[in-house]
Amino acid sequence: MSRLPKWVDNYVAFVLAHRSLPFEFGRHDCCITSCDMIYTITGIDPASDFRYVYDSPLSALRKIKEYGDVDNIAEEVCAKHGWKEIAPNYGTRCDLVCLDTGGGRKALGWFDLDASKIMTAGMIGLQERPRKETLRAWRIE
Repeated sequence: MSRLPKWVDNYVAFVLAHRSLPFEFGRHDCCITSCDMIYTITGIDPASDFRYVYDSPLSALRKIKEYGDVDNIAEEVCAKHGWKEIAPNYGTRCDLVCLDTGGGRKALGWFDLDASKIMTAGMIGLQERPRKETLRAWRIE
């Protein structure tokens, strides 16, 4: 599978639409937003198995624990679609990442268009994080 012909235009529209959305479990959180970004650039919905199945911190934690942790969610979803794990330093624009948010917490996000930083869902809109927080990465193509 490859990215859509106008994936960059789609991505820019996605960022503009999501830049000020408030955090909401199951709708605008790190996992769903990262999957929405992938859908925007590929036309594939990687969240189809867990979209709309959680809506609170407790139900989100239960869903995460079914997989083990958030990076295991990314690993399973990417394997299902043939997206290979890569060394984080080889990540490029719009590749999926698992990042360290501090305090032993992880989140999902992606490399921005120039691959200099990570984008992820924040409390209000999209949040930029330093690339050095990348723990794992998957090539989305």
